Amino acid sequence: MFSKKPPSNGFYPYYSMCNVRNLSQQEYYCYDKYWPQDTSNTFVTGLWGLAAGGALANVPTRMKCCKAPSGYKLDYTRCQWKYTHDKAGEHYDGAWLVKCDTNYIMTGLGSAVNPWDGAVHFTWIQCCPVISTDDYHDEKQQIIYRR
Repeated sequence: MFSKKPPSNGFYPYYSMCNVRNLSQQEYYCYDKYWPQDTSNTFVTGLWGLAAGGALANVPTRMKCCKAPSGYKLDYTRCQWKYTHDKAGEHYDGAWLVKCDTNYIMTGLGSAVNPWDGAVHFTWIQCCPVISTDDYHDEKQQIIYRR
């Protein structure tokens, strides 16, 4: 995905700036309007949750988000939501049958209690497109010459 990112050669951290979001406190997105400098252009790199047992089994409570490498940014105007259930509200079988499209990256995750079984399930993921800043041109900065 990030072909211009310098290799980490297996050393941690793979991304230089990361933060942790608390899903149990309804921090569903990597971006936080109170900390835009630290959270803009961040995407999900890891999830942590309970391993087994109870209504919260296999539902993450923490989400690790990291900044996109230099040379890349996220286009928040074209984000998509991928739902993890059908129109009747029945969740798909399996944990991760929903994924982002090519050149999109996960930037959020939601969960809710299913009214039929009383268990917490993933309800959606947010996917935003990744843009190379070399290819990105802000319309405000473009100069147009006309004859």
